[in-house]
Amino acid sequence: MSASRTLSFTIFLLVVIPVIFLAFSFREAQGENWSHLLQYLFPEMLKETLLLVLGVVVGTSLIATPLAYMHSFYSYPAKKILDAFFILPLAFPIYVYAAIGLSLFGLTGEVTLWLATKFGLSPFTIDIKNLLGLIQIFSFALYPYLYVALKEAFHIHGQQSFEVGGNLGLNRIKVISAILLPVSRPWFMAGIVLVIMETIADFGATSMFNVTTFTTGIYRAWFGMFSLPTAAQIASTLVTVVLILYLIYKFFEYKKHYAMAAKPKKIKEIPIKGIKLLLFYLVISIFLFATLFLPIIFLLKNSYRVLLTNFHGVWESLQGPILNTLFLALLGSTIIVLISLSMSYFSRFKLKRYELVWFEISKMGYAIPGTILAVAIYVPLTHVDQFLFHKNVMTLSLIPLFLGYLIRFLPIALNPLEATFKKIGDTHIAILNNLGIKNVLRWKKIFLPLSFATISSSFFLVFLEVMKELPITLMTRPFGHDTLAVKIFEYTSEGDWDRASLPSLFLVTLGVLAIQIMASQINNNKKQ
Repeated sequence: MSASRTLSFTIFLLVVIPVIFLAFSFREAQGENWSHLLQYLFPEMLKETLLLVLGVVVGTSLIATPLAYMHSFYSYPAKKILDAFFILPLAFPIYVYAAIGLSLFGLTGEVTLWLATKFGLSPFTIDIKNLLGLIQIFSFALYPYLYVALKEAFHIHGQQSFEVGGNLGLNRIKVISAILLPVSRPWFMAGIVLVIMETIADFGATSMFNVTTFTTGIYRAWFGMFSLPTAAQIASTLVTVVLILYLIYKFFEYKKHYAMAAKPKKIKEIPIKGIKLLLFYLVISIFLFATLFLPIIFLLKNSYRVLLTNFHGVWESLQGPILNTLFLALLGSTIIVLISLSMSYFSRFKLKRYELVWFEISKMGYAIPGTILAVAIYVPLTHVDQFLFHKNVMTLSLIPLFLGYLIRFLPIALNPLEATFKKIGDTHIAILNNLGIKNVLRWKKIFLPLSFATISSSFFLVFLEVMKELPITLMTRPFGHDTLAVKIFEYTSEGDWDRASLPSLFLVTLGVLAIQIMASQINNNKKQ
């Protein structure tokens, strides 16, 4: 246990130390760059970040709430299939969604030019490369977070809410507004906070749309102004907001446990028939075509066209990034899962209060945007380099990259493994103790066999997240370590949508597989 405790404390330090360095970044001299930022860039970052967050909150709420309501309280053919389709947008990295949107509805997009030619519309009126267009992209990409949360809330409280409302003589609309939505507030707020954190954390989509948020401001300060201290000062401002959002999310997750009914009653679903069913399918078909089928068709068509016209050129340009992506994802996933196994074993024991605190803080990394992590890791490593080597050594290696992956993606593997290890009964351990089986054999006999399915799924989910990760890789990778995500960003920055389609299709396909794995994990947990 001592080794697991030491490792858990080390991870805690890896999360806390970069944040502390960011906090002390304001002690450094604030020269012309900081003055320019405060006068011109900061007000724009603040305004556009707030408008983007507000718009995405409204957009995701307007999409997710009616979808979750219809799924929970009405019955219709192909209900389970449609439910699966509603979650699939999570398979798309947001920067891929943004690239598809611009290639179709940008100023020179395929649909834009077709509408301009066919109906004489001005391309400028169709162009979505603005804040409103970015809000639409985020809303389409992130609404499943809120949809899943509200489905759970309606499942738990739905039937009871309508029974209570019926006894009070309330109509259906009044029950929804006065009873159902208020009791569903913890789930709604938890989903909304997740949406806000994903919106604030994004870098790829906002940079493609030329929207100036805090994440793009950090990148501009570091690679545009060539001022790492200025980037750190912006990051320290944003990390405070992120940590507050994380605490709010944890608060509503905690409130959900006290808002649950003892045993949810089965909902009496209302069948949709006749003309209402046709109208429902018409609306849903249009929605799914816009959010799911059109992006997939676009990726398939462009990938086929690129491969058909220049197969060897495409392979030569992507061979290196593919190998780099697989190497980083395999090594990063292996390190993260091994550390998660050790920490999960540590969590089985009765921990002291301070151990619980550092264990929970170790799982906060996923809430920190990649741009902040990149700066937060780079700043202390530059000091270490100067102290030990008097030149850049660690900062030019893969160390910043893997530290960023570890801090950000550790919770993806640690949370399910921790839950699995806690389900392993003390009787198993007692039997092993009586047989004199300890240490390595204990893992071989009990822990690894009983947690193998969770280990496998966690490894794949982390593998996928590392492959998709853009800002950490873009900002900390050594020279010659471009990944598929970086190539997608470079191609789309140059407006080369066709060449970005094939790597995007590859990531989306893996994303669909990841969603299926998560769905099977949820079903297994429900059965248990």
